[in-house]
Amino acid sequence: TGYIDELRAEVAPCKFFDSTQVTIQRAGDHIHPTDEGGEAWADAFWEFFKREHSTMSRSASLAPLAP
Repeated sequence: TGYIDELRAEVAPCKFFDSTQVTIQRAGDHIHPTDEGGEAWADAFWEFFKREHSTMSRSASLAPLAP
């Protein structure tokens, strides 16, 4: 959509997770996900994160977790 394209452009050069193609179950309000829908969204995000993180340059890597 136009909004997604604008958002993608505005967050560049940062990574952008476009979840518009992720099929999720929705609650009765047809907006919020069910528990299963939330899990599907989280799984899709995690796969995106792992894929994108593996291609990041060392200079752009995430900071290590604090002990």
